[in-house]
Amino acid sequence: ASGPVDVVVTNPDGQQAIATTGFLYVPAPSIQSVSPVSGTALGGTQVTVIGSDFGGPGTSVSFDGTNAIVTSGSATSLTATTPAHVAGSVNVVVTNPDGQTATSVARSHTWRRNRHLYWCRSNQQRAPPQAM
Repeated sequence: ASGPVDVVVTNPDGQQAIATTGFLYVPAPSIQSVSPVSGTALGGTQVTVIGSDFGGPGTSVSFDGTNAIVTSGSATSLTATTPAHVAGSVNVVVTNPDGQTATSVARSHTWRRNRHLYWCRSNQQRAPPQAM
């Protein structure tokens, strides 16, 4: 549980000292959504991450381990610019300044090689791009 707690120090002889609300448990961040869910492989897509308990200044957003540029944020919303990346789907990770992290579910951002994604229905893998 998050919130303040008392800190109790007990000596071997049984004497105690108590610091009332001497420690604060901070909740870990969580991610509810990422929008848009795809962008160009060249990077530069503005992505909004909605969630809770984002840690303020120093909070980072990364895509497949590569940090994005966070352009604005609050405790419930972060906006970041995606880095360049090879085409494919990845998880999005929010890291608070205290080191606590939240990872998006189901590989929530996809880099596109070009304007369209093509899917092969039989095995759900992306087929090679087709000329239009």
